[in-house]
Amino acid sequence: EDLWLERLAIMREKIFHVGNASLQLNVVEELYHRYLGATSGDIHLQKICVLSMDSLAYVFVKNGFHKFLFDRNANEILSFQTIMEEADELGSEEWERRGGWILPGGIEEFQKRIEGTHIVLPRYPGLAAGRIFGRKKKLNESITNDLQFSMKCIFGALVLSLGLEKAWTLFLPVFLELLVLSPEELRKCYAGISPMVSHYSKGRH
Repeated sequence: EDLWLERLAIMREKIFHVGNASLQLNVVEELYHRYLGATSGDIHLQKICVLSMDSLAYVFVKNGFHKFLFDRNANEILSFQTIMEEADELGSEEWERRGGWILPGGIEEFQKRIEGTHIVLPRYPGLAAGRIFGRKKKLNESITNDLQFSMKCIFGALVLSLGLEKAWTLFLPVFLELLVLSPEELRKCYAGISPMVSHYSKGRH
């Protein structure tokens, strides 16, 4: 039994590394093609906003992945859900002041940017450029680590079973909302809300 558990742990770590590397590659490639004028600093900012531990944990729980992998009463799930609900309330208030989304034009502007997909409304009001809305510092890793780890494991398993391109086709809708803001829009909209936008400058072309 101990040997079986050891092998399972090794496999889990390997799948995590596949998922981690694959997610970074897909996200950076997606950003490169979407924002051809972006600098290295721009791309780094956007990547961090999508793939920070807080962002991945939020997306993981918001999309219900935790229901299939965790006990619903697990401490990290309950703690994160409480934080997420508070953040969603704060973020939604900010969105309402701007017409239903973070950018001027609100819902109409969002729908223009995701035209041709099945997505109708933005769903991540509690995320603020790589941070949880209302919190300047990242969450304690004891809350987010297992959640983001599991997200990367899921993607890693999909990559190994379907291939990189098909796996990303499945996962892109989950991340699309986080990919439609340009670097300058991130810096402008989340100035004073998320420290991430001031930590990563434009950098070199």
